[in-house]
Amino acid sequence: MTTLPRIFESLIQQHHSLMDAILAGNSEAALQAAQHHLTFVEDSIKDLDAEEARKIRSLRRLTITGV
Repeated sequence: MTTLPRIFESLIQQHHSLMDAILAGNSEAALQAAQHHLTFVEDSIKDLDAEEARKIRSLRRLTITGV
């Protein structure tokens, strides 16, 4: 995930938000930042898996049809 700029930038921002909340002693903000981050990571992994599955299906079709 860290090799994709669209995801990497979000991860960096999320890590900074979490760190800032922790350093400020704001446990509620840290909890929200951590939950947001984990949801983002889970959704990103699902999206990447779906994208990979689409690529595999496309390659199979190309192989079967001989295009």
